Amino acid sequence: PTAVASVDFGLPIVGSAAHFDGADSTDPEGDALIYSWSITGAPAGSTAGLVGADTVNPTLTPDVEGEYTVTLLVSDFLGDGTLATVDFVATTPANYAEIQIVYACDLVETLLPHQVTTKGNQNAFCNFLKQATKDIQKGKHGNAIGKLNQAIDRTDGCALRDGIVDGNGSGRDWIIDCDVQADVYALLTIAVEALQN
Repeated sequence: PTAVASVDFGLPIVGSAAHFDGADSTDPEGDALIYSWSITGAPAGSTAGLVGADTVNPTLTPDVEGEYTVTLLVSDFLGDGTLATVDFVATTPANYAEIQIVYACDLVETLLPHQVTTKGNQNAFCNFLKQATKDIQKGKHGNAIGKLNQAIDRTDGCALRDGIVDGNGSGRDWIIDCDVQADVYALLTIAVEALQN
């Protein structure tokens, strides 16, 4: 048998479950597979364990920041097959949010004049994000969420209005390219979600 393993880790943060999948594993004769998952690497101090280690879809909730390695061994009635390994890195909600904010700001800083309302608004957008990062570093997550929501208000027209940029009022979009809006909107909403955990 040949093991194939994957992991779905919606928010890769400590305390959020990682869901593993071995369903793509195969046996050349079509024999029934036996699944055996194990943690083969974890950060120092971790006591996390796999739930359902003998099933096709176990879960693991990381309890310490760092890299985790999970290995799947599949076998049939004749014996063991090949191994497959999956790695992921778990971080704190604050660190994960900061990473998303940095990605968003980097993206906004590269925009061309026709993708934003004005250069001033482009700079102000990144200032919201940099202020949010400073608040996160000071442990003021509520303030950071407020600033992130202000930035989201400036890039949510296409997401909330079926592809139409919000060009009116105080909450008008500063990013006026819907493709870029989608990327920035996703990064910032994920950052807010992480901070709310």
